[in-house]
Amino acid sequence: MPPIELYQVPEGLNLRERYRLKRFKYTGIKFSGSEKVFLRKHGTAPNALWDGTMTPITQRQKHFVDACSGITDPNTEEERIWLKYVSMLSDEKRLADARRQELINSPEREEYIKSRLLP
Repeated sequence: MPPIELYQVPEGLNLRERYRLKRFKYTGIKFSGSEKVFLRKHGTAPNALWDGTMTPITQRQKHFVDACSGITDPNTEEERIWLKYVSMLSDEKRLADARRQELINSPEREEYIKSRLLP
């Protein structure tokens, strides 16, 4: 079980909702069962720290933000899991953009467009 100080939140910020993992269509990286459980159960707080919604209030949270920013190396399992997730998000976006570009430049699309042009 992760230490509680990673999940201490400022008063007035509700992070009890279940975190929704993004669906990955293009990346081949997979999560283990325990990684999925961690992200679904505790992903809201790391996400809020990562995207700046929540300001770090403990030393552990500050280290988490620094590890996610590349300032320091990750030294906890939570930091490694979150960095893996962020890496997967980045790969998914890059691969989806590449696939979209491939479809835009496909010969089939060119033929379709030409067939729709008025003579």
